[in-house]
Amino acid sequence: MHTNGSRVKITCAGSAKRLQSTPSFPVNIVMQLRKAFLSELFTQVPSLQVDLAELTETEFLKAMIYPRATIALTAKFMHDVLEVFYAVPVLRVYSRDIP
Repeated sequence: MHTNGSRVKITCAGSAKRLQSTPSFPVNIVMQLRKAFLSELFTQVPSLQVDLAELTETEFLKAMIYPRATIALTAKFMHDVLEVFYAVPVLRVYSRDIP
């Protein structure tokens, strides 16, 4: 976990490989969507490939949605990702259930 002022970034190196081995897990679907999205994005705006490595996440997002053509592509990607997560039931834990 990395902290920067009020911003917290959590990274977990081992989880992606463990989750990748589970074929039905939504992360696999999201990873496929991300790969297709970035491929199309870099086809439309090749300079963003360099920006991905050099900019912060916020700066890259701004650069990514600056060209009008990529706004719809980004919106479709986000919609598709949210659809994956909305399809999975949310586990609700209440304080009375915790020993």
